[in-house]
Amino acid sequence: MQSPRATLIDETVTYHEAGLYSAATLLTMAQIDGLTRDAS
Repeated sequence: MQSPRATLIDETVTYHEAGLYSAATLLTMAQIDGLTRDAS
């Protein structure tokens, strides 16, 4: 079973491949924010 973050990253790749760059960018930025918060 994938973690919720891994699922969102998979969706982000799908959006990017479909040309939905705005959605992919927003999800990427949200995940980077979450990763940095988790690391600190």
